[in-house]
Amino acid sequence: MKWIEEQEYLLSIDTQLEPEPLLQILCCFIYLDHEKNIVDSNKVIIPIENKGLKKDTISSLIRDNEKEHSLIGLCKFHIPISHDDLETFTFEDSFQDFFKEYSRVEDIPFPDTLPVLHSASYMCFLFKSNYKPPPPKPDLPKSILKLKPTQDNTHKQKKTVRFFTKNGKIRPSFQKTVKKR
Repeated sequence: MKWIEEQEYLLSIDTQLEPEPLLQILCCFIYLDHEKNIVDSNKVIIPIENKGLKKDTISSLIRDNEKEHSLIGLCKFHIPISHDDLETFTFEDSFQDFFKEYSRVEDIPFPDTLPVLHSASYMCFLFKSNYKPPPPKPDLPKSILKLKPTQDNTHKQKKTVRFFTKNGKIRPSFQKTVKKR
């Protein structure tokens, strides 16, 4: 029913709107796997102190929501415009002016903005899995036994023993014969 209250509030406005401080911010946590596919997401509403999020608050949010992931991105979307700028503001304009990426954890300010735009402000935390690929399997040692004949060794060897007599004595004589197929 909150959206009904917001619509009634918008319809009841008959004077010029003044920028007001943001009281709370929606924090989105997006989790990626090692192939950069989104695997999970989470949303939390955090109260804002002194028109911004302090470094300590952001650090504790990161620690509480890591889940075996590492922070790879931190960004803010906030539209800080006044009533006078509202007439020239269109949704076709580039939102790059309102989107800011942070390369490190630091205090993040949220300037006053129109109450109508409070729900459009958010923080995004991007986490990537701490996946480490398994080490490659080592090559198995080569066997010294030949399990299958190779093309070079397709012939079989046959050994025969013949006995020759010379002067009445029997002497063994070994002769190697090779038979090819």
